[in-house]
Amino acid sequence: MKQLILWLSIALAAGVCPLTAQSQSGRITRDPAAPATAPISEPPAKPIAQQNTAPSANTTAKIEYPEFVDGERIYKMKEINVRPVVRKKPEAEFTSKAHDHGIEGVVKLRAIFAANGDVKVIGILQSLPYGLDQSAIKAAKKIKFEPALKDGRPVSVWAQLEYYFSW
Repeated sequence: MKQLILWLSIALAAGVCPLTAQSQSGRITRDPAAPATAPISEPPAKPIAQQNTAPSANTTAKIEYPEFVDGERIYKMKEINVRPVVRKKPEAEFTSKAHDHGIEGVVKLRAIFAANGDVKVIGILQSLPYGLDQSAIKAAKKIKFEPALKDGRPVSVWAQLEYYFSW
């Protein structure tokens, strides 16, 4: 199996320019191919916390991003003073079934980078078949980061994660 590259992008509904992180090098750089803004489509009727199934392959799900989850305020990047700093970016495993079917592409996730350093409430924005969604979610749960800060205290923020799969 060829080398699997994991790119992690953090962009929010505020239209912040995405950052990418290549897991092999541990470097974080701005993706020159990324648009200057990252628009988010209108929120759907189904909240992220209630979405249990992934959309079909190569589709984009419409997900609502609530301001509060489990009584905790979830901020947007434009509302905070210091963004979360990713310290560990584990790779997502490329499944043998996806390789056998020649699947390549990106899985886009929306998650909460919580004030306590955990990744919570992961929803799928763009899906790939043959277990790649689950692999991306599993890797996303293992991300280690320093929480975002607002007025000097740790807060939770919405983040968009992108896992690129190629073989």
